[in-house]
Amino acid sequence: MPDDHPNSIGTLGFMRHDYVNFGFDHADVVITVGYELQEFDPVRINPRSDKKIIQIHRFPAEVDMHYSVDVGIIGDISASLDALADALAGHRLDGDTQVPGSGLLAEEFARGQQDSRFPLAPQRVVADTRAAMGRSDVVLVDTGATKMWMARLYPTYQRNTCLISNGLSTMGFALPGALGVKLAQPDSKVLAVVGDGSFLMNSQEIETAVRERIPLVVLIGKTAATASSNGRWTSNSGRTTT
Repeated sequence: MPDDHPNSIGTLGFMRHDYVNFGFDHADVVITVGYELQEFDPVRINPRSDKKIIQIHRFPAEVDMHYSVDVGIIGDISASLDALADALAGHRLDGDTQVPGSGLLAEEFARGQQDSRFPLAPQRVVADTRAAMGRSDVVLVDTGATKMWMARLYPTYQRNTCLISNGLSTMGFALPGALGVKLAQPDSKVLAVVGDGSFLMNSQEIETAVRERIPLVVLIGKTAATASSNGRWTSNSGRTTT
């Protein structure tokens, strides 16, 4: 779902009770699609165990006290969603549909655009990255603190334009992955966002890019323990791009 769609409230999971979770506070029914318990603790979306839950997945639901499934739909996810959309044809939701907290991420993003602190705040890095990329351009985000900030704040508008190794959190995938994306989509801008450790795992692929004439950009962010506590994104040299 595009992040500028009126029904989108963004990505959850960065903090214990982030902006997006306000939507769950006021929900009476939660529909989960392809949800895995081990990926995100259901206590964070259903702390009082009072939500009705509908799960759509290829597999039977795993349950716990905060994830007691009222209706489980087992089957192909795309076909199941299409069937639900067809069944709801002609129905509409009356009343105020504004989700509490839905505009707060956008407000934080807007503040990041104007943030002139140095070392650079992560919100500013994300905002400037978004400004440099088109709606159909592709960013690949490696594992680490960079992933958390990009996943939370980077707006996406088309599918497969922000690629993140979330399940296995594979360090080092973004740079070689960017080479593959650029070969597949030569007309798109392609950006690899990596931490210093992830970059060093596959930095030799820069030689591959030069030799094969594959143009791409690599942004390297380093967040030390002391830096992350004050919300800064720094590098040893004070630079954040290569």
